[in-house]
Amino acid sequence: MCQRLGRAEEAATQREAAERVAAALDDRFWMPDEGTYALGLDPEGRQIDGVASNAGHLLWADAVPPERAAAVTERLMAPDMFSGWGIRTLDGTEARFNPMSYHNGSVWPHDNAIVAEGLSLTGPSRQASHAGNMLTLGPNGYAWMTPTAPLAKPSDMSALSLASST
Repeated sequence: MCQRLGRAEEAATQREAAERVAAALDDRFWMPDEGTYALGLDPEGRQIDGVASNAGHLLWADAVPPERAAAVTERLMAPDMFSGWGIRTLDGTEARFNPMSYHNGSVWPHDNAIVAEGLSLTGPSRQASHAGNMLTLGPNGYAWMTPTAPLAKPSDMSALSLASST
């Protein structure tokens, strides 16, 4: 933005700051055994266990180094993350996994829209297209998938206003 506004010095400063943040993000949050980024850090600075859809937001924000993008894409599309309805907020093998809870495994349309866009920017187009199709067609458009029908949401999972962004 600064560059387009003719503020070259400020643009250079912002680019340098972004590069420092990206390096710190990669250093502190990358989980090599999982092939993705940690959901967060605890008060002592240790990575929080669990794989979440948030890594797809990093793809969208262009915060994932090119050499890690394929691993992040593969992890997001793994069976414990990709439900057939979309990418879960938390991986299905976690002890706290509950597909009907707010951020413990449910599939959010707005979240998947961001992730699908991130996949389209950095990941193989087949996976981005597949994730995007799930948002619009649902799994019934794919004969090889037979996920269970969605259930009524409990009261704490009533429709979120932010889901209207999709």
